[in-house]
Amino acid sequence: MAFPAAQKPNFWLITATLGLVIAMLSACSRPNPNPELIDPIYGDLVQRTSVAKAGAESKKEEIIRIKGELAELPPRDPTRRKLQEDLSKNEMLLIVAEQEGLYYEIRAEQRKAYARAQYIKAFEAGNPWPDPKDFETYKIQRKLRDSPREWTGRAGKTGRYNKKSADEIRRELDEQIKGKPAAANAN
Repeated sequence: MAFPAAQKPNFWLITATLGLVIAMLSACSRPNPNPELIDPIYGDLVQRTSVAKAGAESKKEEIIRIKGELAELPPRDPTRRKLQEDLSKNEMLLIVAEQEGLYYEIRAEQRKAYARAQYIKAFEAGNPWPDPKDFETYKIQRKLRDSPREWTGRAGKTGRYNKKSADEIRRELDEQIKGKPAAANAN
């Protein structure tokens, strides 16, 4: 078939289009080399690691500031004891923040290995990954771990004693009992 000069198809345009289509089709069949980057649990663990490490750094700066203030105070200054208490408290908080940062870093590495193994299994089976149920379960567990452990923060105060007298309680119970047969007879 002969094409007029104005309608002749461009050889390079056709070749480029076919190459692009073939590249897109072949790219879809390869597994993701870094599946942990699309895992929301891994992302949360990495974020928590950075927050804990930033908290540790701020505690280090606070300790340095308190040590400087302590060095400037005279030996029998009344504020010295308070600064020493603040120093020991911040040192303990620094240890806790460093441990938390290390914990989240280790958990992120474990999740990374787990995510890669599970992604390959899901890819070979043709299943979607990550499973949204896993992330929902993770959020519930995280909420429970982060919730306060004292009842005072979650439960409202109750009266120590019942505000009604025993006669008032009996009267209300009698009215409820009398009201039930009347309601039963109406049916």
